[in-house]
Amino acid sequence: MIFVYILLALILSLLIIAALMPKAYQVEKSVIIAKQPHFVMDKVGDLNNYSRWNPGSKATPPPKALLRALRTAPAINMPGRERR
Repeated sequence: MIFVYILLALILSLLIIAALMPKAYQVEKSVIIAKQPHFVMDKVGDLNNYSRWNPGSKATPPPKALLRALRTAPAINMPGRERR
């Protein structure tokens, strides 16, 4: 019977701790890049370089088929934007 009381006390403790935890949290990270903006935008804007500069992509490798499809896809003409 003591085992049941201990188990109930653990479950109740976890529920109380969960109720006292913050409802939301925010994580921010920043870095200072010592390069010209056009150089940075050329690297960041190219999806082929995405895995080189994004630390989150190290955990999951980029899908090569998607990158291959994006590289060969035709450009989309957006109204008000000139093609380079």
